[in-house]
Amino acid sequence: MKRRSSNIYKLIPSKQSRSNSTAPMSFIPAIPVRLKADQDRLQYALIDTTAEISVIDESILKNMDSKSKPYSYANVQGVTGIIAKLKIIYMELIVCTPIGEPWLAFHNVPFVVTKTKPIDRPGMLIGYDSALSNLRLSLDFPRKELRISAPIDFELLSEKSSKQYLPSSIIEAENLIRMGSYRAALPMIISALEEVLSSKIAENNHRSPISYLMNQNWLSNRMKGELKKAIDLRNHAVHGFDLIPIKKKEAQSAMRTIKTIIAQIQGINT
Repeated sequence: MKRRSSNIYKLIPSKQSRSNSTAPMSFIPAIPVRLKADQDRLQYALIDTTAEISVIDESILKNMDSKSKPYSYANVQGVTGIIAKLKIIYMELIVCTPIGEPWLAFHNVPFVVTKTKPIDRPGMLIGYDSALSNLRLSLDFPRKELRISAPIDFELLSEKSSKQYLPSSIIEAENLIRMGSYRAALPMIISALEEVLSSKIAENNHRSPISYLMNQNWLSNRMKGELKKAIDLRNHAVHGFDLIPIKKKEAQSAMRTIKTIIAQIQGINT
């Protein structure tokens, strides 16, 4: 039996608007990835087990030298049943850990290039061909978690980098704040902290990373107070009904707090 390695990711909240709905915010299985041709750019890719092939929006390719990548054209049938002739580009896909460090590499993954990015979904979708076909996936909706397991053959063999990575959910939350989606940004901000904490204290098997953090002497009482404010704001964003809108300055304050704490955690030798 082949040896395998695995990672656990938090499901991310959809960017859907809740202005006309009292339904709970939905969560989707998406993971941080990098493309070989643009390794410095960390972004989310949606996991779609029903898709035969991966999909990428052309806007993501604009800052890349994609013209040199092999491509072809094929007739592709969409979910509506309509068949269209679309461009397929082949690239190396790098799946990252929850804190953004490169983990798995898949070569020559085919991507259908589209021109319309959904407003409530990432601009990249990972399908079966050459990607999900190599993985084991396990969804835990009550815990809002996705476990991914892969043969170690796909692991990137490199020396451990001293570079400190910001979780991809922080980057996505910053984009949401710029878009004015403050309510959707808050769960992702706190999720970023939980991802970093989980990776640091996994060996201690703590069930509540935030409670663990609150008991640490190296975190000042002032920062613990700011963290509690950020968590309360997240709870309001997830469970509230838009009766009291979340302000831009509140989202930005929560972002500063979590970034500061993440920097402190990553600076601790474990």
